[in-house]
Amino acid sequence: DLAKWARVAAALESNEFGVSETGRWGGAAALELGEESVGCGLFAAAAVLNHDCRPSADAHLVIEPGAPPALEIRARRRLQAGDQVTVAYAPLYAPGADRRATLREVYRFDCSCARCTAEAGATAAARAA
Repeated sequence: DLAKWARVAAALESNEFGVSETGRWGGAAALELGEESVGCGLFAAAAVLNHDCRPSADAHLVIEPGAPPALEIRARRRLQAGDQVTVAYAPLYAPGADRRATLREVYRFDCSCARCTAEAGATAAARAA
């Protein structure tokens, strides 16, 4: 039925990693860097990674001859036991309002990470001045 396929499409859009021409995977971000999209992939283990605008990791596609593609999660900094592994769902170079709009429109949530909270506070303070 139509409702079932709408849920499937929404799940795919929220959990897929877009493949850019360079082979680097980065969710929506890879598609917005001016690189040509050549496909997408679903990786069950990566589907549970949460978003942060200061992510602790990046996702990279690993392609080896004769093997299926694999998604490798690489830490951006030293992580301690218990640290949450996060990736960016939106371009990190974008202004905060643009990142938050992308997250709201594509992933259907309002970002409240530390970076967005600090940027929103700075914007509010500048308006009040």
